[in-house]
Parts: sequence; structure tokens; C-alpha cells
Amino acid sequence: MLKLTQKISVVQYPTKNAYTRDVRCVRSSTNPCDRNQCKEGGDEHAECVPESFTTYRCSCDSAGEGYFWNNETKACENPCNDNICGTAEHSVCTPTSATTFTCSCNTDGFFWDESFTTCKDPCDPNPCNSLAHATKICTITSAGTFTCGCDDGYAWANSQCSKTRWSFEYNEEIPATDNWGDWSKMDVLGAKTGEDAFCSTNFQRTNSTSTVYIILDMPAAGVVSLYIKGEAETSNLLPHYDVFTLDIDSNNKLRNTSGSTSLISWTKKTYSLSAGRHTLKLTYKKDNVAPFGDYSINDNGYDRFCIDDLEISW
Repeated sequence: MLKLTQKISVVQYPTKNAYTRDVRCVRSSTNPCDRNQCKEGGDEHAECVPESFTTYRCSCDSAGEGYFWNNETKACENPCNDNICGTAEHSVCTPTSATTFTCSCNTDGFFWDESFTTCKDPCDPNPCNSLAHATKICTITSAGTFTCGCDDGYAWANSQCSKTRWSFEYNEEIPATDNWGDWSKMDVLGAKTGEDAFCSTNFQRTNSTSTVYIILDMPAAGVVSLYIKGEAETSNLLPHYDVFTLDIDSNNKLRNTSGSTSLISWTKKTYSLSAGRHTLKLTYKKDNVAPFGDYSINDNGYDRFCIDDLEISW
């Protein structure tokens, strides 16, 4: 706060005697608010606040919160007094100056819609009603955002219900793949789920390789899990054997030979994945021994590896 004082001016007056001077002190005001200029517009709440001996500002502190001095109208004004944000139950007007303001909403999840000048509930109308695989349950997560419940085998990501589990049944979609022809959905005796699984297709070709690439998009860090089963000759034919490998983003995660019994039955494998796109490479290498029932795990004489119940979660 500026501390006001009084200034003493020295004024010299001439006299008849050239060798003497008549010196007098003249008292003058140093408060620029003496005239209370801020009230000249008639606003009783306006107050003049000195900032120096010659400058001042007009204050509206006594008018209450939200009032600002309008230099054009010479008055204290609150732009929100005109219900400029409407009178809706959830709307709030916040003045930022005598002529500017912002509109917001005082209810969690509601957001201000400038085009309709009102607060809106992101779940009304329910956006989940028109989304595929959504359960129609809408949940507000933050101002203007929501999530939908999803059907079993789907999860909410990127404003939609995305598929997270594949059982590779005949009429079921499969994840995005490259080199599709080398692996296929097949009827498998004792499939992990249902009747079909996703298997290599070179079981009748010796000295051959069957490879497929599965593309997975992870909206956040999580895991991928899958069941694997090998159907090929057992160790009594060594050193001839088939080989199955699983790579994720060019990093080998699993190498299994048909001479090993570890994947004779459905075995679950789980691997961590970071957020982003990942590529699973499945490769089955068939040796030079022709498949036939006496040397295969199942009675059909198949030499192949299969996966089932592929699932991602985050």
C-alpha cells in the first residue's frame, strides 16, 4: 500500500532589497485520489487506490467477488450477472475481467458444449447403444469422456470394444495376420475350446516350413497368452524331428522339437507386451519323415503344431 505524505514546496518571492529573499513554504496534496475520480461514474462500490504520487487505479474489491473495473463504462461490473452461461442446473460462469468470462460445469463428467451453450452428460444420449460388441453400459470417466462395457472376449480401447480373445472357431474372425495361407483354422480332435484351432498347414509336405505372422495392437502395457500343442513324431525317430518356434518382435520366446514331450498336451504360455503394435511369428518346420499314424500323436497321422485361445489383456 502506498504511504501518502505531504510535499513542502519552496517558493521565492522578490523583495525591494536585492540582497534579501522572501522564502515561504507552500503545502500541496500528493494523493491522486483526492477527487475520488473512480466514483465520478456513479458506482458506489468503486474505490480509488493510489499507486504513486500521480497515478491511481480503480478497485472493485468492496463490490464483491467477480467484479472488475470497466474503464469504458466507469463502473464495477460482473459479466456473469446476465446469466451468460445459462441457468442450467450444472453450468457455472467464472468472470475473468469486466467483459470476459468462462463457462464450465460443476458436476463430475459433465462438459460445456459451446455450440449448444449448455452442460452435457457424455452418456446422454447413450453412445454405447450404437457401438459393436458394447453392453450398452456407459460410465463417465472424466469431463466429456466415457467408457462402454464390452461383450465377453472384448475390451474397451480407443473409443471402441476391441476383440481380445480368439478361439479360432470356423465362423469366428481371426486377428490380423500376414502370410495367412501357411496356417489355418482346422478341426482339431480335442481342441482347447470348441472344435477348431489355428494350425500349420504343411503336415503333408516333408522338408517344408509353415510360417504365419499375427499382428496385435496393445493400447497399454499388458500380456499375451496362448495355448500351444504339438502333433508330430516323438523321440523314437530322433535325430529326425519337427521344430516349432514362437518369436515376438523378432525375439525368440519358444523353441520346441517334436522329440520333446512338453507340448504334447495343450500348454499355456504367457508373455509381457508393452503398449503399441507387436508381431507374433509362428513357424513350424517339417522334417523329411512322412507323417503316418504310428509316429504321430493323434490317430490321423498329422504332423503339425496348433495354437488356441489366444488372448491379450492390459
